[in-house]
This record gives sequence, structure tokens and C-alpha cells, in this order.
Amino acid sequence: MYLSDRNGRLRLLNVATGEIKTALEGLSFPKGLTVLEGRLYVADMGNVCHLLTKEERGGCRPLLDRSNRQILELLRQSSARVLSYRIDADGELDDRQVALEGILGISRQHGPNAVTNDGEWVYVSIAHPMSEQPDTDGDFITAAAEQLASEGGRPDLMGTVARFRPGDTEVEIYASGLHSAQGLAVAPDGTIYGVDQAVAGAGSAVSGQGEELNALVEGGFYGYPFWGTEAKHRDSRVMEPEVFLKARDAKGIYANGQGVYVGYGVVEDFGISIGDVDGFVVDRFDYETFEPTRIFQQNLPKVHAILEREGLLYLVTKHTIYVIDSSLTAAEQVSGFASRFAEEVEQSIAADTPQISFKYEVYIRENDLVYVMEPCAEADMSRQFWLHIIPVNRQDLPEYRREYGFDIYDFYLYGYGVQNGQRCVAVVPLPQQYVIGQIKTGFYDDWRWERVINLKPPETGRQYPDGPEQAATGGPGDGL
Repeated sequence: MYLSDRNGRLRLLNVATGEIKTALEGLSFPKGLTVLEGRLYVADMGNVCHLLTKEERGGCRPLLDRSNRQILELLRQSSARVLSYRIDADGELDDRQVALEGILGISRQHGPNAVTNDGEWVYVSIAHPMSEQPDTDGDFITAAAEQLASEGGRPDLMGTVARFRPGDTEVEIYASGLHSAQGLAVAPDGTIYGVDQAVAGAGSAVSGQGEELNALVEGGFYGYPFWGTEAKHRDSRVMEPEVFLKARDAKGIYANGQGVYVGYGVVEDFGISIGDVDGFVVDRFDYETFEPTRIFQQNLPKVHAILEREGLLYLVTKHTIYVIDSSLTAAEQVSGFASRFAEEVEQSIAADTPQISFKYEVYIRENDLVYVMEPCAEADMSRQFWLHIIPVNRQDLPEYRREYGFDIYDFYLYGYGVQNGQRCVAVVPLPQQYVIGQIKTGFYDDWRWERVINLKPPETGRQYPDGPEQAATGGPGDGL
């Protein structure tokens, strides 16, 4: 399994053994991946992150508060593209080729995003490089696009799903009028499905409903950009989405014979606040009614990519790959979770001394934290814990977290656990990409009850000024 990460690497995971290695590095911000005819295709944001003046939470932000001249210059310098590599017998990558270039982008969301294939064509979703003030900036970006076209750029690909054949320099626009399609999937009948993100800060001015699950058809127009007259919104050419998602951060998508699986953040009261996410889920939409069946629910992880192998779904988040049975509902998954972990939890309680004991107990079991609350009522499952992980070496943290000195893994009890009688249990995976020096946790709604676990670093033959020697284990990334 190939994965992309925010450190500019393509990683190769042996699913059977859990071994992970770096297959390629030196990219800027790789995102979607697909394999066709023995070559791996990857959407890379290019140098856009290095051109921006602000970084936030591990990714670059667009220059929303800069002049039109600076936005034009940023678009002119963008080097976003789709690359391809030959896959050797051992999974190594070589023979780098540029499959598509001249793509424009101004942030980690607004450029080439998802890549997929139908066995003949490679499809790539290319977001529109909008700002958060489309009514004022829209006309300017449209005018800038015309100028950039005269300089050899491809502004005509903004807000589209484009496609090309392997080895062919000709690029077609398959569908247009999309804002920022973050995921693409091909169904068994050949239909291309995509999730399109809502416009930041405004929901979706086209639909008034939110993010979309679209069945993309050749030549289809999906209504974006939304600035202009109301008549444009009512254009008869606009294709209606299969589903309006009351969601944000719709990213991972996969399609098989059972339906279309979509990973997104649930927003219960979309009309009031798009920023209030109540949990990240994966829903399966059947092809007849497109009614959702919930098959996965967690508090923290945002599902960036979904892949299937032998009836199991692999859900890729920033830190973890979850493996679930695609035929089960979320409730059934939770029930299975309870039975699988019940014996281990009992062993921890019987044999181990809890690291924390106050209204709840916390055990360290291999690479997990086991939280136990007893007695525990159904209402307690909605309790939120804050969880901060402090590494021995601050430099091991992602760059955006180093000034704070810790990683944040806050969670709801229901997101990682189950209720079993009078006992509630949550099993929270610990990060493996660095040596942990300290763990701090407590109830989110009462910070007076902070509890600390101090961990002794492993003994090593050599010591360094900034921390102990450690293996470079790394972790899974953002795409498949």
C-alpha cells in the first residue's frame, strides 16, 4: 500500500507485516495516488507552500489578506503538477515523468487533489484557487486566469476533473464547475464519484446545503464558481448532487458493489456554524436511494483516503490506518470492538498498576492507552478527554507543533470506546513516530484534574544533546 505524507514522501506499507519504508522523498506536498499500467501517479502541490507567508497546523494557507498583485504573482509561480513513476518489482519508484503541469494553486486545498483511474484514463480533480471573499475577488481571479493562459498556464483546468491517458500529452476536461473536489472513486459500473467541499465560511452559496457527493458525467457542469448573478445559480446545465452532505472536510471516498463510502466531519446544525464538527465518520450510500448507512465513527481522525482489500476497508487518517469490515454498521463495529478488547482490558486491570487513578483509570498496554471508567452510565460515553503527548525531543514534533512542545490527541469516550455494563472502556493508540517522554490527560470540561504520566526513555548506547537515539519509524500519511 502506497501512502503520501506531508513531509513530501511516498511511503510503502506492507499490510501483512506492518513494515513501512520510504519509497520516494523530495516532493513538496503529495496528495492523491493511483496506479495504472505499472506506474504510480501522484498529485503534487509543487512549491505553493514555500511561497506562502503563513503556515497553520501543518499546512499552508492562501494569501487571503494580500493584494491582487501578490495573488497573481503566486498563481504565476505555482508549480503544481501530476507526476508518474515506474514501479519496480520490489515496489521502488524510478523513471520520474511529468504527466500534467501548468496547474494553478494557492493553498494545500486549492490545486491538484485526488487522482484515480478507470483502467484507461487517469482522472485528477483540480480545485479552483478562490479566496474566502469570492464576491470581491472572483472577478479578479477570472481576469488573472486569462493573463496566465497567455503565459502557458492552464487556468482552464481550475475547478474541474481532468483526464488523460498514460503516455499521452493531451488532457481533456471531463467535468467542470467544481470548487475543491477532495476525493474521486470509480464504481463498478464505471461511474466517477467525487466529493466537493463547501465554500469556506459560507456553506455553499450554490445549494445552501453544504458539501456534495456528485456522480460526475462527461461534460457535466456542477455550478461553481458561484459569484455573478442569481440567474447563473439557476442555470439548467447545473447537475444536481446525489447528496448534500451536512459536513465539512469531506475527503476520503471509495466505491464498490455495495455503494459509495464517504469520510467526512458531521455538522449537526449546519445552518448555524459550519465549524462545529461533532465527529468524523464514514457513511456508505447505496446506489438506489443514496441513503447513508454509518459504518465508522470516531472523534479525532479525519479520513483522508479509503481503500479495500479482501472485504476489509482501510481508512487512512493522519496518524493511523483503521481496518474495518465493510459489511458491518458502525454499531456492529463497536460491538465487535468491545468483544475483541474485553479480554485485554481485563488482563490490564488484573495484572497492571494503573498509571492514573482518579474517577477513571489509565493503563499503558503496549502501544495503547486504556481508559477505564467504572461505574459508567450511557451519558458518560459523551465525556471528552484532553490528551497531550510530549516527546523526549521537541524536534520530533511536526513543525507546526514545536512551539507548543506537544501533540494533541483529544477524544470523546464514545470515539475510542464502548460501554460494557457498568464499565466504559476506551483504547487510544499512542503515536509511534517519536519517543514519548510524558503524557498529560484529563476531563476536557474540568482542567483542575490534570493527570501526568512520566515515561522513562529507552536505554541507548549513545546519548545526544537533544534526546535519545531512536528508530525512524514514521507514520502513515494523507492519501492512498
